[in-house]
Amino acid sequence: MVPLQKLTSIATDRLAKEMGFGVRDRGGQRYGAWEWSWVRRQGSSAYYVTLGALEAGDHTYRIEVGASADDGPSHGKQQAGTLGPTPSDKLESDPEPVVQMLLNAAKQTLTVSPKDSYPEPLKR
Repeated sequence: MVPLQKLTSIATDRLAKEMGFGVRDRGGQRYGAWEWSWVRRQGSSAYYVTLGALEAGDHTYRIEVGASADDGPSHGKQQAGTLGPTPSDKLESDPEPVVQMLLNAAKQTLTVSPKDSYPEPLKR
């Protein structure tokens, strides 16, 4: 079962309404953590917001939020926020701190050109 369904549902609604981001990935396990992502495309650029939830104990997660941008040859990524180990029931009953981190990451990624994120483009 995918964890944090209420939190990610609220985040999806807010990112769509407030920032124009759509779902890219509805949640899956990668490298031992759960990850969700949202995307907004503008011209040849794509802007991404990611939410990672690493299990840090029984129904407890460490949260990481990322912001990235891609314009084809250039891709930049940066960490946009973290939250220490928090019980999943608290994350579900009060999702606002994580939702705000995601909205801030969306604002952050929209203000940076993919070329500005790293001095040189990453090779594909």
